Amino acid sequence: MTPVKKKTKKTTALTKTGDNTTVSTKTGDDTLRLPPGALFTPVALLIPEDFPMNQWQKAGGTLKKLAKGTQWWVADWLNFGEARYGEKYSQYIEDLGLAAGTINNYQSIGGRMPPERRREELSFGHHESVLAVEDPALQDELLQKSIDENWTRDQLRQFIKELNKAAKEPGVTSKRKLDVKLEFEDEPAEESVERFKESVEKIMDKGQLGASGKIVTFSWHK
Repeated sequence: MTPVKKKTKKTTALTKTGDNTTVSTKTGDDTLRLPPGALFTPVALLIPEDFPMNQWQKAGGTLKKLAKGTQWWVADWLNFGEARYGEKYSQYIEDLGLAAGTINNYQSIGGRMPPERRREELSFGHHESVLAVEDPALQDELLQKSIDENWTRDQLRQFIKELNKAAKEPGVTSKRKLDVKLEFEDEPAEESVERFKESVEKIMDKGQLGASGKIVTFSWHK
């Protein structure tokens, strides 16, 4: 019998040193924190002159994760506040200093894309892009495809835009031709092109975008 893995609980600890604050976020054995000696302030990252290079490198990795996580944290904070405190939460969201439209966008994306479906390898913008597709299963498939093909957010958006455009064209038949154009730095490998075609055909066959068929052309340009 295969043992069931226990879900790890995420905890966040704040450690204050003078007027500065360090943040330690743990998920199981995965700890997100700055190496000792480096401190955050509202306007700077304070690094000692004798900071070792290996610690400096670790700090860079932490900052990368922090940059990716911030929008999700704000979204989850907003959604928790609304669910837990109702209308009272609106009294405090102005403290974020964000435009109302940005707050609504974060909250909507965070609510429609729960933590268990989020991909650490992708940006907040990738997740926002796939919400243009209604089917959650198809959203997950597009996120995975973005990882597999190393798509940028703009390439993913362009892909979804082309599919939606094809779906809205009049005279949809059981067989239709779809010309997909994406921008790449270099000409993609033949195997990558074939995988891309298969992905498009699979999505079209789902009928989620109003198109079906097996005729797909692919072109690339810089």
